[in-house]
Amino acid sequence: MSDGTTQEPAGLFGVGSDGMPPWVPRLLTQLVVIVVLFLFGWAVVRQLRGFLILLLISFFLSTAFEPGVAYLANRGWKRGAATSLLFFTAFVISSTFIGLMIPLIVDQTLRLVDQLPSYVDQLSDFAAEFGIEFSGQRLTEALTNVDSSLQGFAGDVAGSVFGVGTRLLNTVFQLLAIALFTFYITADAPRWRRALLSILPAHRQREVVRALDIAIDKTGGYFYSRALLAIVAALVTWGVFTILGVPFALPLGIWVG
Repeated sequence: MSDGTTQEPAGLFGVGSDGMPPWVPRLLTQLVVIVVLFLFGWAVVRQLRGFLILLLISFFLSTAFEPGVAYLANRGWKRGAATSLLFFTAFVISSTFIGLMIPLIVDQTLRLVDQLPSYVDQLSDFAAEFGIEFSGQRLTEALTNVDSSLQGFAGDVAGSVFGVGTRLLNTVFQLLAIALFTFYITADAPRWRRALLSILPAHRQREVVRALDIAIDKTGGYFYSRALLAIVAALVTWGVFTILGVPFALPLGIWVG
């Protein structure tokens, strides 16, 4: 039996007594939570941007070392020892390159200092063709007249040199941090991979493993192919410069490579 009252249908979206569908408050709450989490994550990323960049570079380098480490590991090497061997090889190559370039830089700097007067004379002759009087004596007089300005400029240069030294020291620490992160990521790559796969469902794990294998193969192949090309270029350049009698043929060849 009916009590004489009629109930209106809730409508397509189930409008509540306050005239608002019940899903609207949930949607608004979810949007607010998403926005807050996004802003919080963005603030964290901005604060840790430098650290995250170092980690990204380290991960990229570890993928380059991974094929070589895996090759040695499959032949009985421990991953730590294999990673140490590759790092030591890279360090020796870099140190050799720097050691070979230092004498070249010093020699060219000394040559520039010795030949600077002749360069000034050549510049004077060239300027004379355009009616410009320029000589080493006038240059010395001009430098003498601005001695006080040069002193202030020297102070500014000293401050700039200090700033450059500070940035150089910071760069050295960043390189050491990258090397440390790269070493541990490469040496413990299987454990990192297991930790990553453990939080994924089974059907996703196969896709992630396949993507990681492709990334490692392509990145490692790129690095080792470029290294082989660099070696060939360095040897060819060294041989040609040696035949032509160019001084410092070996460091120049390595530089080209």
